[in-house]
Amino acid sequence: MQIRPTALVLWLLAAFSAPAPAPAAACPDTPQRFEFFRLFAPALGRSKDIWVYLPPGYDCVDQRYPAFYFNDGHDLFDWRPFAPDFDGDLAAEINQREGWYGSWRLGEQLVVAAAEGRLPPMIAVGVASDDGRRSGDLVPVPWGGAGEARGVDYAIFVARTLVPVIDRRFRTVADRRCRGIGGASLGGVSALQIGLAHGNTFGMALVLSPVVGDPAIADWLTTAWDFHPVRDTRFLVDFDDDRVGRRDRDWFAAMVGAAGTGRQVDLTQTPGGRHWIDSWAERVVPALERLVGESCPAPR
Repeated sequence: MQIRPTALVLWLLAAFSAPAPAPAAACPDTPQRFEFFRLFAPALGRSKDIWVYLPPGYDCVDQRYPAFYFNDGHDLFDWRPFAPDFDGDLAAEINQREGWYGSWRLGEQLVVAAAEGRLPPMIAVGVASDDGRRSGDLVPVPWGGAGEARGVDYAIFVARTLVPVIDRRFRTVADRRCRGIGGASLGGVSALQIGLAHGNTFGMALVLSPVVGDPAIADWLTTAWDFHPVRDTRFLVDFDDDRVGRRDRDWFAAMVGAAGTGRQVDLTQTPGGRHWIDSWAERVVPALERLVGESCPAPR
């Protein structure tokens, strides 16, 4: 078919005068988002719930991010994956519980810290422990709160099962220098145990309000601190600002000094720090600034 010159000119004018496509949204405007999945833990013989925070811009910037793993992941974020499926009575019950207990509000805090340049954008992974087995899963020895000690098995799950899954599914900096483990209270005991036993996987450990006053836990830690071979994992241990916290810090400092292992440990006591979730929410980002901000290079 022959195209007449007049028709060709009109087609060209229409093509070149059409409005340009709208530019894609700038990556900083892409909000944070969350993913949730269940993962079978062979070492425990059951599944664990996993929460993952992805920073703003994750879906439109081809870069890799430091990753920090947290025990008690069900308390980290205000986001709840099942909320749309809850019936009214259950939703009200959960809202009442969350209004009383709260969360670490970690997602929005990481957004602000990265926007202000206090932290690099990072991925946060939470391992839930709201299945009624927390006291056994997070402690490596039988203690006053639980006769069943599954802490060693739990640590194996985190280091050998969960970390490889996260590194495959998300764009992490797959380097121990940029991978940390954290927790508070019994979760802090677990962070100590994982940081010591799996130092080849985790280069940082953040420990808030650790429960070290129990004799069995104290005996275990005294032995473990000297036993494990990896020495360059960085430990930041933040004790509560009260009588128990001062006692525990003094004991921990004496234990570290007696061990003489040369481990990289920063013992601190945040003024006003308490054994409570609102206090951990206030202390977590400043602690991450000291660990991630100093240990991990900028995302690439």
